[in-house]
Amino acid sequence: SGDITGEALFAETELAPLFTLTGRTSLSGRLTGRVDVRGNAKALQDMDVVAEISSMDILHDGGVMVSARNAAGFYRDGTLTIPPTRLAFGRSGWFDIQGQGDVRRALTLSTDGVIPMEVMGLFMEDLADSTGVMRVSSQIRARELKPEISALITLEDIACTLPVNGQRLHSLNGTVRIRGDEVSMEGITGRLDTGAFRMGGSARLNGFGLHSLELLAEAKALPVSIPDTMELTMDAELSLDMGKKRSRLWADVDILDGVYYRDMQVNLLTGVIDRLLPSRQLFRKKTAERPELSPALQALELDVTVKRRGDVKVENNIAVLDLNPDLKITGTLQNPVVNGRVAVTDGVVTFQNNDFTVTRGVIDFLDPHRTKAEVDIRATTRVRNWDIALNL
Repeated sequence: SGDITGEALFAETELAPLFTLTGRTSLSGRLTGRVDVRGNAKALQDMDVVAEISSMDILHDGGVMVSARNAAGFYRDGTLTIPPTRLAFGRSGWFDIQGQGDVRRALTLSTDGVIPMEVMGLFMEDLADSTGVMRVSSQIRARELKPEISALITLEDIACTLPVNGQRLHSLNGTVRIRGDEVSMEGITGRLDTGAFRMGGSARLNGFGLHSLELLAEAKALPVSIPDTMELTMDAELSLDMGKKRSRLWADVDILDGVYYRDMQVNLLTGVIDRLLPSRQLFRKKTAERPELSPALQALELDVTVKRRGDVKVENNIAVLDLNPDLKITGTLQNPVVNGRVAVTDGVVTFQNNDFTVTRGVIDFLDPHRTKAEVDIRATTRVRNWDIALNL
């Protein structure tokens, strides 16, 4: 007949096995409550669902991080009812939610709360060491299954470690406003290690997708770390404009200081300088796993200028060089085109245990249709009264 009847009872039920299955072995908890389901599989929208939680506690290393008392939710005859319910987070965090309405006609759902980021870190591995709080106030109205969202999210001293390179993002403050399909970012400021940045902008959504985006950002003495490869500090201004027909990134980057330190190897048979990698098979594997860019990002037009204002160096196993980059990057994110020159102003190249002093060094990007740069590095040394030249 398709009739469904179900009942689940929880009496001080241990939640640790559930968290263990998801890899969260530091979490445990207890749940007391019940869930009743009545209806027919042929008319799921007319199901009756009653969920009542007498008590719920989620613990982290023995301390209560999330708790709820006398929480409930009812769905009967197409009408959803959530009485005023509060979740408590740690010592000072909380989250209130309530709602009422016919999900097929008109539904209102309101939330308000202060969420400590350390609680978010319990459930999101990348935020495991995060601090700060996020204040949330929102109201969702749905008419004929079309949601209208109004929300204010305030960030207060958010901090976390970036998983991609281990840098510390901290002192993140600002507000995000959502009005229907409009999202605005106001007064977003923060620091990355010792550098600072600020940004603002707006976006328009199309359902759960992005319709358009306008973003302005500025960075001062911002350190950027590429693990095992490069460290640099830069000032930058950028604007990102993404629309339905055209997307463009403009940026003006001044490198305050930088060093490329990844070791290289010289292939004497081919004359090619390669990065030292465990194996070419591993390199191909990593490249194959690189995620594909979305069509919008692939078509993103570039207008990026890169110059230096301080020392830019190469310091690795084959060279110690001072560089002066003056580059213009155009094209698209999928197929960037580099124009300009990187000049070697001073330096030493080590080859066959001999140090060669650079007398001329330029790397020219002249032909936008070629993917390779024209490299001209000349160096000399003196061995046993012989002047020896090295040309790369």
